[in-house]
Amino acid sequence: FSYRGRRLLLSRFRRLIHWEYWSPIILYLPVFFYVIYLGIKYRCLTLFTLANPGLPHGGFAGESKTEILNLFDKNDFVAKFYCIKSSARPEEKIEKAHHFMKENDLSFPVVLKPDIGQRCRGVKIMRNENQMKEYLSHANENVIIQEYISGEEFGIFYYRHPNEPKGNIYSITNKNLVSVEGDGQKTIEELILEDDRTLNLAKYHLEENEEQLYDVPAEDEKVCIAELGSHARGAVFEDGHQHITQALVDKMSDISGSAKGFYFGRFDIKVPSSAELDEGRNIKIIEVNGVTSESINIYDPKYSFWDAQKILMKQWKLAFEIGKINRDRGAKATPVFPLLKRTFTALSLH
Repeated sequence: FSYRGRRLLLSRFRRLIHWEYWSPIILYLPVFFYVIYLGIKYRCLTLFTLANPGLPHGGFAGESKTEILNLFDKNDFVAKFYCIKSSARPEEKIEKAHHFMKENDLSFPVVLKPDIGQRCRGVKIMRNENQMKEYLSHANENVIIQEYISGEEFGIFYYRHPNEPKGNIYSITNKNLVSVEGDGQKTIEELILEDDRTLNLAKYHLEENEEQLYDVPAEDEKVCIAELGSHARGAVFEDGHQHITQALVDKMSDISGSAKGFYFGRFDIKVPSSAELDEGRNIKIIEVNGVTSESINIYDPKYSFWDAQKILMKQWKLAFEIGKINRDRGAKATPVFPLLKRTFTALSLH
């Protein structure tokens, strides 16, 4: 019956009535049956794994971020990264991280994240030596250390039919990080609980900002409370179709063309400004996702549940169309049972 309790109760209610916070199982149930239909239509249930023949299983669930980034690593538009193996001793992991930073002339902050993972699971921004040592000492899986790129973050969903010289941008999504604005009186906890943007994931925000909950920001001072561009971690997604320009399409076609066997997926990128994005300049790739990428513009509040279904179904239709062309060229799709095993392994990580 406290103010905090009432607001958290409202937060829970909002997550129940807004579909974008529902379980992925509910979101993808209609899509699953549509994929089965496409598999029957094209006489191959796993034809979509040929959307990216240059990647194991097309970059299906459980893909290695390092494997995908290595396809593009010969170019300077990829944020510098290095994979630290889980087999290394804790002190070796820290030594390798130091070597990577020194070799690339980097200082804190840097980003650490699991080599296999989705929805920003385990992604952390390391702002000092102690944080990095703590993270690496407890990591029991392969970890990527990556340079931290400042600027605006976007998700660009790109595809190209293999028989065409240039591709297309299916969607662009602005990933807006969430902040609260101080008034000189309220604590960060109070600001989180009263802000409509942060209330839906209030419990998560309160946990992530535990150390500063009772700080009182000055009037008009903005405090970032969600540093990661993930909808599941509090970022607000907005459809950015207005940024689809010919200059950007040409740039993404050049980037994708540099990776043999890559035709379909989402690029998570950072850029100094949206104007430079429109011009296709100063793009830095921080992650590339394969055939199971989401067209994340669906999480714009303007889209209904059924709007999202249409967008996702069209996305999977494109994957099958591209897969068919690659099959006609002689590529072989992943058999059903190995793909199911990979799926269950990936789900077990979450």
